[in-house]
Amino acid sequence: MSKELPLLQGFSLYLELKGIRSHEDFIPEVKAFLNYLNDLDIDMLKVTTKQVEDYRSSLLDKELCHATINNKINKLRSFYAYLEKKEHIFLNPLKELNGLKQSKTLPKNILTLEEMENLLNNLPQRTANDFMLIALIELLYGSAIRISEADILKVKDVNYLDGTITITEVKKGGIRRVVPATSASIRAIDNYLDISGRYNEEYVFPKGEKTTLRAFINRRLKQECKKHGFKVLTSHSFRHSAATSMLRAGAGIREVQAFLGHESILSTEKYTRVLKEDLKEVITHHHPREINQ
Repeated sequence: MSKELPLLQGFSLYLELKGIRSHEDFIPEVKAFLNYLNDLDIDMLKVTTKQVEDYRSSLLDKELCHATINNKINKLRSFYAYLEKKEHIFLNPLKELNGLKQSKTLPKNILTLEEMENLLNNLPQRTANDFMLIALIELLYGSAIRISEADILKVKDVNYLDGTITITEVKKGGIRRVVPATSASIRAIDNYLDISGRYNEEYVFPKGEKTTLRAFINRRLKQECKKHGFKVLTSHSFRHSAATSMLRAGAGIREVQAFLGHESILSTEKYTRVLKEDLKEVITHHHPREINQ
């Protein structure tokens, strides 16, 4: 990065002098793009719009949400606007690149605390698979992890003393991250390992050839929800529910961002829209100017 380094330093100083508080967040995003270009032997000063679109497609392949990708591309847009301003390039290749359309829909099937308790209280506790379902739900809700992360959770990654688990973030290239676990989820994992006799296995949950862990939990959830008249749930419902419950309880959005492991706060902000819907509901049913209409 002999040529890139002075330009990056100049860009960082430029942002700092302009008073952009998050100027330090720009550089890692630019570096990631420059590494991508270097791997393809593309000159950073001769980048085309099509090559930027290809980079964006590579981010989509990593299953990043549109808001996160737009945030990354906007930082690159600022960098190339700086290069254009300093006459290192003639035209910003990102100038005419439109952002990805972002979904306005709210996260679906979010459980309240009462609904979560009701679900758990109605789950059967007869077979090893029943206890596996309970352990999975408690884990997905208690630590707000993804089913893909639960699928590769190892027995040694559960720390009973500290009440934490170490997960491997599949979507981020296998980054390892320690996350807190509730006492209920730790207890549920322990019960399941005891009943199933999996203490000496490598992974907490079995890796079957005929069905995936995602298929197992979604199938069981469909059965149990239909049986008890609950709203339709999937494995991802618990991550959504945990984030929303924390915000409703007064947690800061930065704390929830760290808990979920979101790279960008934009990915976390969608949960605040649920709180706005809550407020609308309160006003509709309890504000005197609404009640008396």
